[in-house]
Amino acid sequence: MFALFAVIASFGIGNMTQGNSISGALHATFYIPTWITEIVITVLACNNRDYIICIFYNPRMGISWRKSILELGCTQTLNLVCSFSDIANALMAIPNLICMLILSKEVAQDIKAFQTEIDNRHTEKCSEQNTYVQDVK
Repeated sequence: MFALFAVIASFGIGNMTQGNSISGALHATFYIPTWITEIVITVLACNNRDYIICIFYNPRMGISWRKSILELGCTQTLNLVCSFSDIANALMAIPNLICMLILSKEVAQDIKAFQTEIDNRHTEKCSEQNTYVQDVK
């Protein structure tokens, strides 16, 4: 589930927000409609000879999800694009949180086992600092 949500998040965080930023800047500066920016960016993003077919469907690669998400990001509001990115990040975090809850007992045991080494390092560091302070005096 984490891998699936990570893929969804990578499209939403990367392509949608970049497409939205580019189309928004061009619209605000040069009054270019966002749908024109969408078409130009999508054509430039295609690495296939059949650019128009690549925008909608590439028979060798299946549906071109990357281009579809890019197109969606160019024409939507920034609020919608950021909301999609936030939802994708939250979905990616859910499997992590579940696994942390399941493994919390093992993690606590490992921390307790390692705590003595941390205490020893802290004691050694403090004694070194005290030695250094005494040498300076």
